[in-house]
Order: sequence, then structure tokens, then C-alpha cells
Amino acid sequence: QVVPITIIDDAIVEGLDSIMLQLSSPTNGATIFASAKKIYIKDNDTAVVTSVSFNNSSVTKAESDGLVNIGLTINNPINQIISLPFTISGTCTANSDDTIFTSTPINIPANATTANIQVNIIDDALLESTETVVITLGTPTNASLGTNKTFTISITDNDANGFSSLSNSNKISIYPNPTNAALIVSSKVQINNIEIRNILGQKQNVFAEKQAANDVRLITENLPSGIYFIKVIDEKGIIFNSKFTKQ
Repeated sequence: QVVPITIIDDAIVEGLDSIMLQLSSPTNGATIFASAKKIYIKDNDTAVVTSVSFNNSSVTKAESDGLVNIGLTINNPINQIISLPFTISGTCTANSDDTIFTSTPINIPANATTANIQVNIIDDALLESTETVVITLGTPTNASLGTNKTFTISITDNDANGFSSLSNSNKISIYPNPTNAALIVSSKVQINNIEIRNILGQKQNVFAEKQAANDVRLITENLPSGIYFIKVIDEKGIIFNSKFTKQ
């Protein structure tokens, strides 16, 4: 006698399954020679891996481009929320050259196929070389990382007549930075002129107090919070340029 068993071919990734057939209590004087039989069922489904990666690895943007959307692709979407952390590095100064709009981690909705990280580029008035924002993806939950795990934004300067980023830093320094009520300009040589501008290039009026030796105390308490550029000209006409944060 044959006992028919139908095996259902599902799409679920599983380990080795088994079925146990147990014979018992035959009638009409029959006897049982082998009371049990175990059938093993080997899975034939290949695991589908959900992965997250950048669409590409880099882009070049002008300082005036503003908001940049960096695309992510989710391969083999899953019916679960994917939490994706990331870190920021590069030569740009946070909240001065760039501001990261998307907070970490990103929560990607279930079944989503795309997502974005947003970076806002601040158009300042400082002459600079090309700077970079490097975004590196961390280990996600409910997914794995794809091929492109790092994305680099190269930001080119657009200031033809702004402040030079070169500085006479061995003679002049500024502190504290960030500052609140006052900024000290400490100099080894006599200072002839000080100029402060905001990130739009607009000149700011601040009160200056002469300190010991060649130092000058700038009253910054009335400046709005933000990034400012300072230009200091010494007695020989040498220019020192820097930037500071007003809290």
C-alpha cells in the first residue's frame, strides 16, 4: 500500500524540514515491521537580500547650488522599516559651508525603493579651494549595504571678489570661537583695520575696544547668530582672513 504525500513548493527560505509517519494498531491480524518513517524535505528557495546603497559615488556642485538631494536605492524592498545611520566627514565646516538637513538615522518606509539624504550648501563670501562633504553609510537594520557605501560632494567656490582664505596666522589669531558677547583679535603687530561681514557679504558694524599690546576686543553681542568672516589688516598692509561663529 502506498501512502501519498504532497509537498507544497512555497517561496519561503527555510531550513531542512521533516515529516514523521507513524503506523499503529493494524486490524485483521496484520503486523507492523517498521512502525515509523521520517521524510526529510530540502528547501529550494534562494534568500532574497534587501540592500541599500547610493545611486552613484560622487557629484560636483557649485557653492550657489543650495539644496542637494543624494539618492539612495533599495534593492529587493522589504515590508519593514529600514533604519539607516550615516556619518559626515570631509573638508567642509558643518553649519558654515554646509548643513545636513536629513538627520541620522534615516527611517526608510516599508516597501520603499528610493530615499534621499539632503545637504544644503551655504553660499558664503569667502574665497576657498574646492571643499568636500563625505557621507558614509553605517550598518542598516532589516537590510544590508550595497555597493556604493560612500558618497562625496565636491563643492566649487563662486566668490571672485570675496575674502581670501589665506591667513597670516602666525601673527594674528581670534578667540573664543564660537563666541557670544565679545571676540578678541590677538596680534603680534599693530592692527590698522578690522572688517566683519556676514555670509551674504554684508558689512557688520561692531564696537572695538583697544586691549593690552596690539589686541582688540570686538563687541559681538548684538550680532545675530550665524557665521561671520573677519578681515584684519596689519601695519604693513598684510591681510589676515578667518571666520567665526556667533552663538
